[in-house]
Amino acid sequence: MQIEWKKVEGTQETKPAAIDTTSSPLTVYLRKEITQVIKKSGDEEIKVWQYLEAQLTLKQYAEYQKELAECDSMAIKKISEENLIVMGAIADQFDFSMQLAENQLIIMEAIADLYETIEKGGAE
Repeated sequence: MQIEWKKVEGTQETKPAAIDTTSSPLTVYLRKEITQVIKKSGDEEIKVWQYLEAQLTLKQYAEYQKELAECDSMAIKKISEENLIVMGAIADQFDFSMQLAENQLIIMEAIADLYETIEKGGAE
């Protein structure tokens, strides 16, 4: 679905909602990049909301929600796959660390045996 965004200004008291489903019974308003600026009107300064807005029919909005859900599903699947890769790498790293620890123990035992041998040789 192609959404057409238009620059809009409003003088609402509060920040406009990003998704407005209540202002109109037949239209849903999507808004983004909502900022408030101060504009001069003669000698007065007024606060104005500036944003990009799209107007969708209820049917278009339902289609838009469906597309978002599909995108979310694909993103979740991709993240899950990436997590599996990371978890595999962590498991490999753990195995490697365990092997290093085991090698360290073997070396330490060999050093201890060597030390005992040297001690016995010096006692004779």
